[in-house]
Amino acid sequence: MKRLKRPIKSNIQIPSNREDIFSTEDISDILNLIREKTGCDVHIETTEDGGCSIIIDREVYSFS
Repeated sequence: MKRLKRPIKSNIQIPSNREDIFSTEDISDILNLIREKTGCDVHIETTEDGGCSIIIDREVYSFS
């Protein structure tokens, strides 16, 4: 399995005191759209240190 270690960058800074932008349901809907449109196997794994990985087929996108 290939792990990608590229940071996700944004052109805006989100204040840390804001509530979550996406709910768990929103993330699930986005991943389901990827699955439906591409036919790829998509799932999420959480790590013991609180990080998260989105796995699309054999590509792993990790963030914390």
